[in-house]
Amino acid sequence: MEVAFTPRPKTIEEKIVQELGEEFIAIGYCESSLRQFEEDGTVLISKTSDKGVLQINQIHWDDADAMGIDLDTIDGNIAYAKFLKQRSGTDPWYMSEHCWKPIVAMQ
Repeated sequence: MEVAFTPRPKTIEEKIVQELGEEFIAIGYCESSLRQFEEDGTVLISKTSDKGVLQINQIHWDDADAMGIDLDTIDGNIAYAKFLKQRSGTDPWYMSEHCWKPIVAMQ
């Protein structure tokens, strides 16, 4: 019997590609420079109340919490982004589309 083996991702980029696809590398780069944390170790939160590597907006924080997803972790931030992608495609990241759309077009 052959068992399929999927290697565990080691970097944020690998995790994003595995869970969301290549285009979300560009989205993450434009949203947060692919950073989940500030230099002091606190979670990256923008001036517009977007959190983490994929900059999940504050309007979603309670929903994520109710789903048991911790946006303060890389895995949680990616998991909730996956939920948003399944529900709305890339629409939640429309504000940075001017940055990531050209990158995606070159892929």
